[in-house]
Amino acid sequence: MRILTAKKTHTRLRHALCMFAVVATTGSTAIAQGTSQSAGVYLAGAERIVVGDDIRSLSQQIAVAACLHDANVDANTYGTVMTQSMAEYDALMDALINGNPAVGIDVAEDDRKILAALRGLSLQWDRFNAAVDAKLAGSTEGSGPDFVSRQNLNVMHSSKYLISELISRYSIPPALLQSDAFTLNIATRQRSLAMQIAKEACGVITGNRTLGNQNRLENAMTRFDLSLTALVNGFPAAGVSPAPTPEIRSDLTDIMATWTTAKTQLGTVSGPGDAATAARIYEQMRDISGQLDNLIPLYVTASKSGI
Repeated sequence: MRILTAKKTHTRLRHALCMFAVVATTGSTAIAQGTSQSAGVYLAGAERIVVGDDIRSLSQQIAVAACLHDANVDANTYGTVMTQSMAEYDALMDALINGNPAVGIDVAEDDRKILAALRGLSLQWDRFNAAVDAKLAGSTEGSGPDFVSRQNLNVMHSSKYLISELISRYSIPPALLQSDAFTLNIATRQRSLAMQIAKEACGVITGNRTLGNQNRLENAMTRFDLSLTALVNGFPAAGVSPAPTPEIRSDLTDIMATWTTAKTQLGTVSGPGDAATAARIYEQMRDISGQLDNLIPLYVTASKSGI
């Protein structure tokens, strides 16, 4: 994927989001046109959901990298992780607004609710981005770990709202059944949860209570566990279908094995300790996230079986 520079990306984001005022006056028309297009133009609903979670996952990855950077665990490496993740975040936000064939989105966004959600997320992202930039520049004024942590939570919640709007808008049969959209959302959310678990663990281990605490860590682990089981066996009450192909089921089984190993390390986290443990947990959860990156395209393909 071509990564845009931060300055160029923010300019394009601002231009596209300013179009919200125009789109809002013709919202119902845009929705009607978008729905009618589903018969002849693929609106990339599945891809939009995947990219929506990409940015949610990146916000968590930036936060855990900031935590390790503050703890002086290979600060140069985790500084690079932050810089590269922020550039990727900007490029993916641009793709959601303007479209980008490189990520499977050929059509620019025209739905007023989604544009409003993107505008809200962009405002939160700007604050988070500024805080991380200041940290990387060595500034301590207004950029301490607590400030970065609070802004990370705001970005995470805004991302969650955006994804709910994407599911509501793009669950248009036959291109994307609602059950497939719900299942895809659970599968992609596992990457965000993996990074959230690493972030919460780092917060507990380094004593940054805003970034992570024991209760949130345990809740995230439980959610990851239950969601992984639901993806394998299905959870009809929540609209989640069981693994649709043998290949997907096999990959999920492999992820379960990696997760079982990671839980052993996570089970040792109960309070402040050696920051190197937080780094090991991050690497384990990053491995799981990588496995999920390979799995999710299979879900996207399966979701198109009815087209």
